[in-house]
Amino acid sequence: MKNNVLIGIALLILLPLLAGCSGTKTTATTTAATTAKTTVVSNTAVNTAAATTTPTTAKTTAATTTVATTSATTTATTTSATTTATTTSTTTTASTSTAPTLSFAAAIYTDTTYKFSFQYDASWTTTWKGANTPVAWANALYDPSVRIYVFPKTTGDTLADVLTSSAYKTNLGTDIKGDIKIGETKANVTNVYGTTATPILFTYTHENGSVAISEAFGTIQGDKWFIMHITIADAWSMPLSTLYPDEIFSTWQFTK
Repeated sequence: MKNNVLIGIALLILLPLLAGCSGTKTTATTTAATTAKTTVVSNTAVNTAAATTTPTTAKTTAATTTVATTSATTTATTTSATTTATTTSTTTTASTSTAPTLSFAAAIYTDTTYKFSFQYDASWTTTWKGANTPVAWANALYDPSVRIYVFPKTTGDTLADVLTSSAYKTNLGTDIKGDIKIGETKANVTNVYGTTATPILFTYTHENGSVAISEAFGTIQGDKWFIMHITIADAWSMPLSTLYPDEIFSTWQFTK
């Protein structure tokens, strides 16, 4: 009986202890489980955030890069367009006629009737006109000189034909004795203004016996022959080149 009482007392003491151990274990287990679950959830959230953030960031970066590339391409295209326009602009300005450089002090004559102009030696201040002579410029002795003659196209098929015609001789009047003698016929020349002419060297004798050393540049404009006649008497003992025939012709231009 006494033993039974002791066993009962022992059980009464042990049962609460056992219950406490069981509760602690349960709490520990629950806490561990909760912690594990939270960790899993936390890891999942981290993984999800990483998975979401990384591609999004990469995608955003890629998009930014693409925009930058597009911007660079646009800039390059704009630069190219500007360069082309400038080149075109530069090409349009270089295409205009550049006035020739002359080796003498020049004056300019402009004819409003026949629509032409040319430059000549400014020291030649004497001028005159005639029936077929729109203008002539010379020194005080009328020699040396540059003259412009105009004849119908039917006067001759070639410049040599016109120079040796009776009409040309008549136009020279008392300035000529005998006939014009044709020397060298040169190849056609074209100046910067687009005036194309045939140059011919020729001579004739003046009334006073001196010989006129001359060069003519003949061009057909419309239905007329226009002849630039440059001459100097041999009494000057100066070559024809001192009158700058090629340079004077280089300034001869016609306007519409």
